[in-house]
Amino acid sequence: MTARMTALLPLLAVLVGASPAAARAGNTQDLYVSDAIVTGTGEKNREVGFRECLGEVLVKASGDQRVLAAPALAPLIERAGSFVASFAYRDRLAAIPIHDEQGTHDRPHDLTCRYEPAMIDRLLGTLGSRPWPQPRPRIAVLLAVHDRSAASC
Repeated sequence: MTARMTALLPLLAVLVGASPAAARAGNTQDLYVSDAIVTGTGEKNREVGFRECLGEVLVKASGDQRVLAAPALAPLIERAGSFVASFAYRDRLAAIPIHDEQGTHDRPHDLTCRYEPAMIDRLLGTLGSRPWPQPRPRIAVLLAVHDRSAASC
């Protein structure tokens, strides 16, 4: 590690602690929201998104990827939509006009599912897991990029 990077570490620690992302990380409600990319807003595509979102939210709430391999998950995934408290779509191509060869059902959408924490916590119990308690550890990513193109000149 260079002396310059070592000098910047305390500043970085302060910035990470004061960042909006760090503030959101402490919000437990965010753990019970999940997103999936679906093709269109029809019921068939929505069900695919619900299944994907349920798996994601179970892992986020528990911090344990093993819940996805639990045998008891299969029947829950089949009725994933029944656990969703609310959902919303966002057209990923909203700024792009519909093309002649493309119907609105083909447009990709972000499907955002919101769940009641108590419901997800109960589901985790049926899977032999439980919610990961608060406070959760903060994670900081330190990344150094070296531009070698200038050195080769």
